[in-house]
Amino acid sequence: MATEEPFLQVTDLHGGYGGLDVLQGIDIEVRPAEVVCIVGPNGSGKSTLFKAIYGLAQVTAGRVSFKGKDITGLAPEAVLHSRIGIVPQLATVFPGMTVQENLEMGMYTVRDKARVRQRIEEMLDLFPHLRDLRSRPAGVLSGGERRALEIIRALMLEPELVLMDEPSAGLSPALTAEVFERIGELNAATGLAFLLIEQNAKQGLQASHRAYVMEMGRVRHTGPSSQLLEDETVRKAFFPAAL
Repeated sequence: MATEEPFLQVTDLHGGYGGLDVLQGIDIEVRPAEVVCIVGPNGSGKSTLFKAIYGLAQVTAGRVSFKGKDITGLAPEAVLHSRIGIVPQLATVFPGMTVQENLEMGMYTVRDKARVRQRIEEMLDLFPHLRDLRSRPAGVLSGGERRALEIIRALMLEPELVLMDEPSAGLSPALTAEVFERIGELNAATGLAFLLIEQNAKQGLQASHRAYVMEMGRVRHTGPSSQLLEDETVRKAFFPAAL
């Protein structure tokens, strides 16, 4: 696990929607080359934290910084250009565009067409079954295929950190395992850091180095994922059904 200064640092973060603070003073960090997972029951504020980091929810107090730069409250496109990729929970593919065109949209700001083509080939190597589907409209793909497309599109601009909200959402067990396997491979091979928001506690903890357990807008437990996975108090209190 990485020991360098944090890539992403969230400090005493409060925020939510319409003046209501869902987050009640969150402190988390992600270090270079680290996979961090946030788990917790429904309604704990996990997705709100994801949205607050990425400029999609209101921040009323606290700070979000990336590589020492304050990004609190920046618009999502500004966060993207800070080299933070995003894979939201809800489907974001362009259904009328082909797989190829969706991937091109992941580098729409890049004028070097040769580089875009090269990057597409590199990304299709991660999920080879999409290669044969590259000319099909994204709208006809299965749920798992669309999720894979969203993931590699988020990697097109070569981010240094990727935020993923519920990477297993809507996927079969086999495709869920494949997604987490690819996350591990990317992290090991390139040092790409990940922050995962995951409802499937067991899968998320198994796929990460460290984790935070949230409840009612606060961090209740944190530590190495392997330890939290075996902690009987955490298991019984927060995810008995999942573990």
